[in-house]
Amino acid sequence: MTYIREDNYRIGIFLKRDNRFVAWLVDDAKRIRCHLPNPGRMEFLLQENQTRLIYIPAPPNSNRKTDGTIIGIVEQDSTVINLDTMMYRPLLEAEIRANSLERFSNWQIIRAEPTLDNHRFDFIFTTQHTEIIVKVKSTTRVVNHLACFPDAVSKRAQDHLTHLVELQQQDMNVMLIFLVYQDATAFRPCNTIDPQFSTLFNQYKTQIEVHAFQVKGQFLGDHQIEYNITGELEIIE
Repeated sequence: MTYIREDNYRIGIFLKRDNRFVAWLVDDAKRIRCHLPNPGRMEFLLQENQTRLIYIPAPPNSNRKTDGTIIGIVEQDSTVINLDTMMYRPLLEAEIRANSLERFSNWQIIRAEPTLDNHRFDFIFTTQHTEIIVKVKSTTRVVNHLACFPDAVSKRAQDHLTHLVELQQQDMNVMLIFLVYQDATAFRPCNTIDPQFSTLFNQYKTQIEVHAFQVKGQFLGDHQIEYNITGELEIIE
């Protein structure tokens, strides 16, 4: 199933990051300060004066603190590596509506961004009177065709995993989904980067349902990016 994201895209060259959520790029000799909706380190992806970034310019006369929003990296062959951590929502919604993923055949989304026990999750899926609470994580780090998460120590990711397990222990159905935005052959937790998350993941991965899906993007022109979930990746330790 294909999901098309449409907007007024432009391409600039990455210059630097001010912090986790602000980056500078240059487009047509103009320096542009952009919101980067991805707090990951991405040190292998964001190369100064080299990496080509797709961004959406801010509307004229807007009150925004930045001049645009970065969406992803575009390579010379027009392949797109998504950097927008909120892309999971329209992508998975489109996939489930189309019944294109075997695991989610005939499923529905009954709620997005539900709050349970004072914690926010991403979806509640349902099928045949069964509800599943879902958390989704974006994965951009791939080394030697092996995707891993996270790419920096993430107390937030550790907490999300712990909260899913707590719900499972209350006899609720839970699921953790990783969306991998670079070509990979398998997925694993990044034990050398965040050993605490890796330990928790390996401890609980048989108690909760976990999936890792390959997502491929293609830049079609100034107004369209095409995304496809092309398959499921093996999860290894």
